[in-house]
Amino acid sequence: MSNKPQSKKVVAEFVSDVHVLGCPFCGDRPALYPVDPSKEGDAFGQVRCENDACPAQPCVNDGEDCADTRGSTKYIQAAVDLWNRRK
Repeated sequence: MSNKPQSKKVVAEFVSDVHVLGCPFCGDRPALYPVDPSKEGDAFGQVRCENDACPAQPCVNDGEDCADTRGSTKYIQAAVDLWNRRK
């Protein structure tokens, strides 16, 4: 595996195709991070409600214990899987 971060384009294409549920508090589509792995790092994934009117603005991280070179899309998918789990 390469140590080079996935490009912003690769991440943007992945994010546009991923199925993510709306915020459980306000219903808006959440933001997915990192947007630009070359600047923000590529060993994490995060789902975050950025609606200023949302009463909770929840944020979910990928839940991974270690960072490696799997790439941003794997971490984003892990965070989305946790975000989409509603109990």
